[in-house]
Amino acid sequence: PNVTRIVVITTILVTLGFLLTSIANAEDFSLFLISSVLLSIGGSFAMTNAFPLGFLVEESQMSFIFTAVNCLFDASGATYSLCYILYSSVGISRKTLFLGVAMIALFLGTSTTVIWYLIKKNNHKIYLNKKKKKILFYKTGG
Repeated sequence: PNVTRIVVITTILVTLGFLLTSIANAEDFSLFLISSVLLSIGGSFAMTNAFPLGFLVEESQMSFIFTAVNCLFDASGATYSLCYILYSSVGISRKTLFLGVAMIALFLGTSTTVIWYLIKKNNHKIYLNKKKKKILFYKTGG
């Protein structure tokens, strides 16, 4: 599948979900429902988008990538708890918090889209070099 296209769809779903959460209120509960559905679908796409990373690195690094993807997906459930802590202790409004989270999601999604596009366009392969402890890119043919 075209990973770049799926990342764009994921970014749109997650960003719209957080934007709708920020503007939803108690009088119009349907926005909460729509935002929850968008975030659920977008979150599932985000997790499945990350799995191809495991196949871009050396085989010895695959389990680390898959474990990191699963841990980050599970940790994303803490978003609402973290927002509530900031809301109750610092006094930041729900609208401001979720607009901020939406902007972070938009930035990360856009960055990921650009990176995937450049990797695909330049026909690069990514691998982790254990000795130098950094990510390296190399061109594969063409």
